[in-house]
Amino acid sequence: MTDVPEIEMVHDAPRSGARVGGWLAGCALLLAILVVRWAEVPAEARFRPPTSPLDNVGGLNKTTRFGWGFLWQVREILPAGSTYTIVAGDRDTEMSLFMLSFAVLTDCKGLPTSYYGIATPERGAEARYVLSYGCVAAIPGATSVEKLGDGCIWDRGER
Repeated sequence: MTDVPEIEMVHDAPRSGARVGGWLAGCALLLAILVVRWAEVPAEARFRPPTSPLDNVGGLNKTTRFGWGFLWQVREILPAGSTYTIVAGDRDTEMSLFMLSFAVLTDCKGLPTSYYGIATPERGAEARYVLSYGCVAAIPGATSVEKLGDGCIWDRGER
């Protein structure tokens, strides 16, 4: 019989321990990032479901977040197929609410009073309904349809 050389077994114990430690350190880092982001959410909002898709979105002003609720209230009142425009205290809010309205008021047609900060009153004047966020102003020649918590709805009549 021939002599078979013995093969030495090499154990990777130290290397596999370092690998496990690396994975644990990576998991701890991800968990730390999650905790830091969670702490940025206001305490009263951490354990309640959001009331809108915009509740916990960073970078949005409070007006835009509350405007979502205003648009949902308006949705119950505006008739399908009607035209509307939005007025607010400033053009940035008008633009934000106008863009959000396409997601909420899907059965109606929006016409901008301002578009990306540029006044377009001739387009907004074509709309039958004026959604006044914060009831910023009475609309000349229009009748009040309803006053809501965050704004008013005005009707200019058939256009």
